Amino acid sequence: MNMKTKLSNLLSELNHGFIGREEMVKSALLSMIAGENLLLIGPPGTGKSLIARQISQALAQPETPNQAYFEYLLTKFSTPEELFGPLSISELKQDRFHRNTQGYLPTVQVAFLDEIFKASSSILNALLTILNERKFHNGTQTQNIPLQALIAASNELPKGQAELSALYDRFLVRRFVDYVGENQLKDFFNLPEKRAISPENQLSRDELAEIQQNAAKVVFPEPIQAALLAIWAKHKETFKENADERLSDRRFAKILHLLRISAFTNQREQVDLSDLFLLKDCLWNDETNAEKVRNLIMGVLRKYAQNGKKTSNPNIQAAKKHSVHEIRVPPENNGNIITASIAILPSFSGYFVVKQIHVKIGDSVEPDQSLVMVRRKPGKLDFDIPSPVAGVVKAIHAKVGDEVLPDSIIVEIVETVSVDEPESNTQSLLVEQFKNNIWL
Repeated sequence: MNMKTKLSNLLSELNHGFIGREEMVKSALLSMIAGENLLLIGPPGTGKSLIARQISQALAQPETPNQAYFEYLLTKFSTPEELFGPLSISELKQDRFHRNTQGYLPTVQVAFLDEIFKASSSILNALLTILNERKFHNGTQTQNIPLQALIAASNELPKGQAELSALYDRFLVRRFVDYVGENQLKDFFNLPEKRAISPENQLSRDELAEIQQNAAKVVFPEPIQAALLAIWAKHKETFKENADERLSDRRFAKILHLLRISAFTNQREQVDLSDLFLLKDCLWNDETNAEKVRNLIMGVLRKYAQNGKKTSNPNIQAAKKHSVHEIRVPPENNGNIITASIAILPSFSGYFVVKQIHVKIGDSVEPDQSLVMVRRKPGKLDFDIPSPVAGVVKAIHAKVGDEVLPDSIIVEIVETVSVDEPESNTQSLLVEQFKNNIWL
């Protein structure tokens, strides 16, 4: 099972027992995989804490149960001991300041803090390094903590509170959570019981590390770089009179990481336009500007999609780029017949083992239809090699179990293209890419 399929299955399980929370669960899971923090804004009783508890189940559970999840409701009277653990009496007797953190926030994989902006200054100071660097200062020692994601909630945003701006900026992704619509209330009558996440769909620490390692290799094509910079410039111009909407350099760097994670978990080597739409939840500080930011981003995406239809799958782009094409025009056909050879991505090192072949000679195929699944060696990542075109399978040059090198030709297809076929419009390109992105 490849990572995209596994994540799709995991999302399906995480959504079991929720009504109308699909988008929130997607944001929470993506944030956790990226090692980022998520802020959920909405009134009480909308399931914010339930989402956090469910997301904690997406990770393989640690051997020590109380290291999986921690949650706390903050008030202005909350003390650091309630979040970070009590002071060690034995250490104090030796004139050392040290907390017993076992079972508290510094030792868990996922944490949920409700009413985050009501925290006292002593708590906020410790949270800043936890949120940004995943480090906890325990007396004279600085500890690396296993926190994969911190999900926070609030009924309202910290308007006019400058002392909270640094904390607020640490939350890369922000989502509104409202009550379900009236048309969904009837679903509560048959609400299924929550169930444990299947172990085979849970993410291990090794898998998370592998995602991070491979995501670092994801590239930003020049048009995508230009689109992202255009969004940044448009945002700056739109909100030049609004000091609350300034974007930090830290936010830009974290966004690049989030986009790479999105691309890799969608089995792409390149960021595409659909990934950039995730910025709708990252580029606003005042909730009244959220819709304006969304429209701003869509305007830029439409502009950069006008360059023509380009496949959203880098496997297909690589196949087209590295294939040998033979063009013939038979007299009985008004269009071109193109023979395309599908090549494994040449940028990967190592070799590949053919795990599955999904087609046979003579089969008709559609664009993006999976032809072959290969497993990267060394490693256990599976990749689908899709068809770049609609056509008919002409030849298959490998069988299951074969070891193949990068740029090996596995399948050849013949595509019939009408000469008069119109260019796909901008909307169809965006819809195609959005549809193929599991996070949208």
